[in-house]
Amino acid sequence: MNWKVLGKVQGKVQKERLASIIKEVLANRGLKKRKSIEEFVKPTRPERLTVDHIGIDKKEMERAIGRIKKAMKEGETIVIYGDYDADGVAATAIIWETLYQLKAKAVPFIPDRHKHGYGLSVKGVTEVVEKYRPKLIITVDNGIVAHEAAELVKESGIDLVISDHHLPASTLPPALAIVHTTQLSGAGVAWIIAREVGRRLKMPNAKLQAEKLLDLATIGTVADMVPLLGANRSIVKWGFEVLRKTERVGIVELVRETGVALEALDTYQINFVIAPRLNAMGRLEQALDSLRLVCTKNGQRARELARRLGSINRQRQILTDELLVRALGMVENPSEKVIIVENEQFHEGVIGLVAGKLTETYYRPSIVINRGETVSKASARSVAGVNIIELIRQKEELLINAGGHPMAAGFTIASDKIDQFRKELLLVAEALIPQTVLEPVLMVDCLIRQDDISAALLGELQALEPYGVGNPRPTLALQGIKPLTVTTVGMDGKHLKLILPSPLESQKTLAALWFNHGEAVSRLIDGGKVNIAFTLGENRWNGRTEVQLNVKDIRVAE
Repeated sequence: MNWKVLGKVQGKVQKERLASIIKEVLANRGLKKRKSIEEFVKPTRPERLTVDHIGIDKKEMERAIGRIKKAMKEGETIVIYGDYDADGVAATAIIWETLYQLKAKAVPFIPDRHKHGYGLSVKGVTEVVEKYRPKLIITVDNGIVAHEAAELVKESGIDLVISDHHLPASTLPPALAIVHTTQLSGAGVAWIIAREVGRRLKMPNAKLQAEKLLDLATIGTVADMVPLLGANRSIVKWGFEVLRKTERVGIVELVRETGVALEALDTYQINFVIAPRLNAMGRLEQALDSLRLVCTKNGQRARELARRLGSINRQRQILTDELLVRALGMVENPSEKVIIVENEQFHEGVIGLVAGKLTETYYRPSIVINRGETVSKASARSVAGVNIIELIRQKEELLINAGGHPMAAGFTIASDKIDQFRKELLLVAEALIPQTVLEPVLMVDCLIRQDDISAALLGELQALEPYGVGNPRPTLALQGIKPLTVTTVGMDGKHLKLILPSPLESQKTLAALWFNHGEAVSRLIDGGKVNIAFTLGENRWNGRTEVQLNVKDIRVAE
């Protein structure tokens, strides 16, 4: 992997160099002016975010709130039509809990991936109409491309409010109001609506109720991998303060089931521990249990649901691993600019995860298709520099529907058009995707000296959290370092561990861990000098906290 060093550290003494490192890290994120840096370090509180500021049309919001008020006044049934991923579940809970507090006649509906398909669908609307007879449907985290289903809602004499954050198509579906922005997650949009509804409809303790819902908005925002900048950073930065102290028993029990400390939750644990469990239900079964978990006030019920989500997630992991092996074996030409594999045995619930693994392996956009008898479902993942939904829409005349983000998308296609789609999309990709975009580059914020590593540096970097998309954990690099020892650790020597001389008075040595790269020991064992790219973290063990290097790449020094 090539390294690209973005900044140069200035100064001779440690204090000067510490300030220079942080300055370079901020500059690499486009933060050079004092005002923007201050906003980044201490973002605007979510309650102060204006509708205009986050790109939502104020008139659309007014129409949405007015229709909710009318439904409440006339005792009409309102259906909150959600989605089956963590963002959609969180968004559904936010709107449902808000309307429940206001004593509205509101019911949540989470579509079944296998029965209804994604988002607002004809099958889903048909079931909602038959089961609930609503006068108003509010979508959350979906609906912006659901033209056919929206037409059915209209024909059924039901008003529709769409709230979504996905990229729209060239035309919008028919709806009474469309509360939309691409600046937030689905849960973020839902939180803004809930805040405005609480304010406008005079909910008792409206400010406190909105603040309590930040725990769900934070989970949804982090889980949906939206950039943690601007309004998203505001929601997550302040939301973590609520989440780490949440009294929501479902979240408490889910966190306990994972073994993670609630007060130590961060973006990593949401992405790789919490969200996968919430997502697992919608992938393999029905996501309604995930919604029940985050909403329940019954401790025993929360424990049962947390255990169930954990169990289903373990099944999901096994299935993903099995299908990944099959998918890897089907890749005939890994140099093609898009990896496309299809099979009738690919499980619809995990094809997105398999696509993500293929993209990690080959560093190319990947599309995994669950081939059906007449209709097939596909999921896609991409790399930086390739907008996958725009690429897919280059051949939208071959698709039944498509939706998503620049980095992740999904579509439905007639099975007899898969081969044509593959051929034509590969031609489009060849023309539009530069080869340089498909060559992985490790962005290194700056080269540092070993004596730059300190508790003070770690503290300054921690002040820039939360890290995530748009604000990656800073990558630093050391050159010409001679490890004291190089060993493998973990089951079957899966991980690589280097022990380095420590510049810290509080610890004699410095551990550098390279996860899932135990095989690298053979080229490092001779005791030569190395260059190490890493993120700075800490290891807590037996009551001790030590600074640790989490390795991203190692090169033998020239």
